Amino acid sequence: MKDKLLNSRCVASLRNACRFVRDQWQVLNRLFRKREAYRTLFFGGAHSKTLTPSAELVLRDLSKFCRTRTSMVMNQATGGVDPYAVVAANARREVYDRIMLYLFADQRDTRHVDVITKAEIE
Repeated sequence: MKDKLLNSRCVASLRNACRFVRDQWQVLNRLFRKREAYRTLFFGGAHSKTLTPSAELVLRDLSKFCRTRTSMVMNQATGGVDPYAVVAANARREVYDRIMLYLFADQRDTRHVDVITKAEIE
């Protein structure tokens, strides 16, 4: 009786582990397909190393619009900090950072997967 119970628990654990691995594989597969799409769009091909002239122009414009080189703390005319402007600036910066992550993160370096996966789940 104990053997049957132990065996059924092992089978259930193995099934759960297989589901987990399958789910992780699907997430990684989606992420790498998206990365390829971003790279195709900005580099002219998934394996190209040079940004297209249009991509350089767009990224420079996004960098300015997303305030990547300035403080995200936005002061009001009264001298106080405008919390809504700070949130908006942070949201813009997140969009820019996501594009940069998809374009320049090394596929062998999976530390960025957690950052993107968290955004995919939310």
